[in-house]
Amino acid sequence: MTVPDLATLKRHQRRRRVWIGILGLLLVLATLVSWVFETFKEDERYSPLDARETMASQPAGEVELSRAEFDERDRPSSTIRPLLPVGDDSPQIRLEAASASGNGPSGASAEFANGEGVAGPSSASSSRDAAGDSETALSPSVSHPPEHLNGASDSTYGAGKPALEEEEAEPYSNPYVTSPSLPDEMFDSVLLIGADAGGKLADAIILGLFPQDGSPPALVSIPRDLYLPNPCTKDYRRVNANLWGCRGGVSGPELLSVVVEDFTGVAVDHYVRIEFSGFVELVDGLGGVEVCLEHPTVDENAMLDVAEGGCFMADGETALAYARSRNARQLVDGEWQRAWSSDTVRQSHQREILLEMAGKLREFSLTDLISSFQALSHTFGLDSEWSVADAVGWAWRYHDLDLSQVTQLRVAVDDHETPFGELVAVPTRLFNSVLSQWWGAAAR
Repeated sequence: MTVPDLATLKRHQRRRRVWIGILGLLLVLATLVSWVFETFKEDERYSPLDARETMASQPAGEVELSRAEFDERDRPSSTIRPLLPVGDDSPQIRLEAASASGNGPSGASAEFANGEGVAGPSSASSSRDAAGDSETALSPSVSHPPEHLNGASDSTYGAGKPALEEEEAEPYSNPYVTSPSLPDEMFDSVLLIGADAGGKLADAIILGLFPQDGSPPALVSIPRDLYLPNPCTKDYRRVNANLWGCRGGVSGPELLSVVVEDFTGVAVDHYVRIEFSGFVELVDGLGGVEVCLEHPTVDENAMLDVAEGGCFMADGETALAYARSRNARQLVDGEWQRAWSSDTVRQSHQREILLEMAGKLREFSLTDLISSFQALSHTFGLDSEWSVADAVGWAWRYHDLDLSQVTQLRVAVDDHETPFGELVAVPTRLFNSVLSQWWGAAAR
């Protein structure tokens, strides 16, 4: 056997050191990449304030391009004539706080059913419930908002665009689209965004309001077809389209947050965004959620198919179908009957599933909960100000909360047909007046 000389041994040692160094470097890089992915995955720069400044300073040419991009995706049919948009002088209503003295929730109100914190149907929204889902085919007779919602706009936006023809509707405006801004210290707020399969439309929008004095929170569903001013295109658009974002580097959650802030008057501190597939995996990872249906229920469009009535532990696919169901039928006494046909009911299902998932907090220790959500972190996205540990630690403060104490607010809406043939929801009441019936100190 040949014995290697000293020079050969030194070469082997140098090679080993080089390879060990390379492997060590690769290990460090892999660890760093993993940490960055887990910590910042899907996190987008999140600053609604910066987003406002960016959109406010956009030149007219950029606004026109933004309109064209939104039109292509949101209004893909025929010739498009932009509505004259809302300017800075848009009408606002400031309600006198006749009963708003003091802090904390105000007294009982007729807006809440049976004192349980669940908003009852208002006269403005009952016609919408009866009309069914907003995405169904337009009927020959479409309800329109009261005359006071169709006023002329003084905005100068849209100059140089073709004038609306005489037979077309006047420029749309609505005095209920902007609520007075509330102090940041009044609430912690989280915007929950359920995105569609493509990730560019918000299929579910729920704002969670958590009083900073530790009182039980409130949830409000923002109807996805709510017709609100869009600060990117300087006109009115469905709120769910804002998840596309805006030119100039404004992310979808930032644009959506700005619009929700303007409508509610509440600054959005954080967001959680999840798509369909992620929702299914998240529910499965938490062991399912309980759903109760009185009768066998089907909704072919949502792929909901429950063979028996009663309460059961729904897996992710079934929970998603239930949360998305708008037009369901139930087998009652041997006959199939319409169970629900309303976006309002659909929104209540989404909040129901959300609260069931929140109830899962009690089944974990804080350490196990953080570990579980970190393992599932690929199923959802958080804003850049929140890590998984931060978000779970914040939510843990409410793990002992009696979920029956969570107030559910309702946005008062009616149906409206736009000049483009879109059937949308328009607010018929200032959100601040709804909010202040729950939280008296919010009245403005």
